[in-house]
Amino acid sequence: MDTDQILDQNAPAGLEVGPAAMNHLRLSAKWAKFLAILGFIFIGFMVLVGFMIMSFGTFAEEFGMASGLGMLYFLFALVYFFPVLYLYRFADRTQEALQSRHSGILTEGLENLGKHYQFIGILTAIVLGLYVLILVFAVGVGSLLG
Repeated sequence: MDTDQILDQNAPAGLEVGPAAMNHLRLSAKWAKFLAILGFIFIGFMVLVGFMIMSFGTFAEEFGMASGLGMLYFLFALVYFFPVLYLYRFADRTQEALQSRHSGILTEGLENLGKHYQFIGILTAIVLGLYVLILVFAVGVGSLLG
């Protein structure tokens, strides 16, 4: 069997990955952890900004939309949290698997990477669908007014 391939899950315990693949996984896990940590920091900023907007809105009544905008920041932070969490889990499990040379832990890491991309893909499809609906609505309103 080629040493660059990961053994089947039914294979004996241990992780067999060639040196080049291990280096690529190690580098990917480091960058994934860096991006995930930055993602958590930005989520914290989004929550902080949401609180600031909502508190500003309570002191100034002419900004009645501030509480709604603050809640929107909380919603975006919540949506952004899950792909960042999956990315962090991928990095953490992959680094652990490379240190312990355990294929089961690597499988968990790769499963989280799959969940990360699945979440991003579904979110992208939803946003593209909203763009299409907005475009159809704008063309419809434009044709009625024009």
